Amino acid sequence: MNSGFVAGRLSHSRFLPAYRNFEFDHFMTLINLEETNGNRLPWFLKSDKMGIFSIYSKNYINENNVPISDKLTGFYCHTLLPDEELTWMLLTTPRCLFYSFNPASFYFGLDQHGELKLAAVEVHNTFAESHVYALESVPGDKSASISGTKPKEFHVSPFIEDYGQYSFNLHITDARIYIRIMLFQEQNKVMDVNFRSKVYPLNNSNFFRYFFKLMGSAFLTEIRILREAYVLFFRRKWKFIKKPVLRANSTKSPSKGIISRLKLPF
Repeated sequence: MNSGFVAGRLSHSRFLPAYRNFEFDHFMTLINLEETNGNRLPWFLKSDKMGIFSIYSKNYINENNVPISDKLTGFYCHTLLPDEELTWMLLTTPRCLFYSFNPASFYFGLDQHGELKLAAVEVHNTFAESHVYALESVPGDKSASISGTKPKEFHVSPFIEDYGQYSFNLHITDARIYIRIMLFQEQNKVMDVNFRSKVYPLNNSNFFRYFFKLMGSAFLTEIRILREAYVLFFRRKWKFIKKPVLRANSTKSPSKGIISRLKLPF
């Protein structure tokens, strides 16, 4: 599977304590992590060095400055067979010039036949913390999707209680990516996030086509977070939930946005 620009529509719905929905166009990059070795990425996308767009290994999984694919192999060491090798695809918002804030990154592990075997969702909050939810395909399943449920173990929003069950559905092909994440608390659906997108070649013509759109997605994310927090806290008067102590299975992230640097409570 090749690297590419990813263009889609992101929808975010909350159902409790009241319904609220917003959606917008969103742009990311899909990167074959094998291409981060040996400077095989195009000129506008750098690995572990400054560029117009860049990917720094220390900003993913943990702060160790080793290849991301090696971190993933270690993360899944009890799942992979001794001689099993996967090609890892990373769906992420890259660092744009000097700025980086990435609320969620997605990893897709493909076997030698191109079949999806493993996936992971890495979530970052605005307190410079991160957590990885690991998913596995059902043995014998040759589809391009992985689904699974995981308990909520990480604080993201000050307007959602820190318990419940996530339902993940991730689908990837050469041409399309679909992601759906739902949160349930006591059988009630609290949140529903959908991302429907198409994948375009990572070439010069698409670089000029998506340059400002990808920059906009990167820089507008924290503005959207603050705007939503203002509406929910000051106008809707939703209950504010203080951030709990970081759990042992989550980590501090070296990737810090403006909100964490200003130490805002959202």
